[in-house]
Amino acid sequence: MSPRTPLLKPHEYFTATERPLETGIGVLVSHYVADMVVFFFVAQLILRQVTDLPSGVSDWLTRLLVITALVAIFVYALAWLIVAGVMHVWLGGRESEAAFRDALAVAGWSYAPEVLTAPLALAIAWNQLRDLALDGSDPERLSEQIEAAESLTTDPLGIALLLFITAWSIYILARGTAATHDVPASEAFLPALFVGIGSILLAIAF
Repeated sequence: MSPRTPLLKPHEYFTATERPLETGIGVLVSHYVADMVVFFFVAQLILRQVTDLPSGVSDWLTRLLVITALVAIFVYALAWLIVAGVMHVWLGGRESEAAFRDALAVAGWSYAPEVLTAPLALAIAWNQLRDLALDGSDPERLSEQIEAAESLTTDPLGIALLLFITAWSIYILARGTAATHDVPASEAFLPALFVGIGSILLAIAF
């Protein structure tokens, strides 16, 4: 009996499943929604800690958050295409019998660990930000305080969670693409590791 998801046995799942792209897209959409929930939660938590916030700033920030969420749709879609493209081209591209849609399916599922750990990310953010005291009377000072608050997400617990998620995603990406592209898992591990390191660097930078 084949596994219902590739979370623990990605090679077996993608070997036995005929149409994984639809579920992979579903995971990608869930990943976007989960990240936006965390994003809005953190933003609202920070705003609640601000005293003497100038009139109209809260509404302006809310509109900015909405615009950011809309732009993120294109960013997430582009990242998905890039991850799938790297895996597909690295493992044969047009010379491979596998289709690009197979790489898209695996890439979509590789975001599942982030969806599953979103509640933990919310808990970490709440624990780190709940006791903040921010002064909104000085916009320049407020900006510095918010930047300092954002740096809290790089504490040891946050970094440990990031490394765990990345390792799990690399596992799904490598083993899953090895199945769809009919290559040894050791051959698929290198491009998956390349993607994982890139995602860590982007997460730390932004």
